[in-house]
Amino acid sequence: MYIAPSSEFEALMPGFSWKFTVPAEVIDAYGHVNNVAYVQWMQDVAIRHTQSVGGDVVADEAGIIWVVKSHEVEYLRQTFEGEALRVETFIEDTERELPFDDIFLLASRMKRLLLVAVPNVSALIKHLVVRGSFQRMS
Repeated sequence: MYIAPSSEFEALMPGFSWKFTVPAEVIDAYGHVNNVAYVQWMQDVAIRHTQSVGGDVVADEAGIIWVVKSHEVEYLRQTFEGEALRVETFIEDTERELPFDDIFLLASRMKRLLLVAVPNVSALIKHLVVRGSFQRMS
């Protein structure tokens, strides 16, 4: 599923990396990270990435919001409390019309790939969502 971005791509839209340590509250009854935590981390890193390039301001000025319609997630290894993690994200195809996909990679301190995820993201017109009428941008 995962294809590393080219150096030309990274110059256009650099990826983003976020490091943190797995907290105790995300550990499930089986002793490892609950899958819900991964989805939360994907949202957290997407917001951080968007803010780091001013995408939140641009979207607000354009009157759009980003929504995730679905996720394709491949869990490769378990993750445990106290593990130091790095989540990376980048936009796979900058030439594509909306919607676009981010790629999320979750790696441990030992540089083991733990998860690969591709969300299906769409832009919606903000004022129509607030009124309850969804209109997707093309």
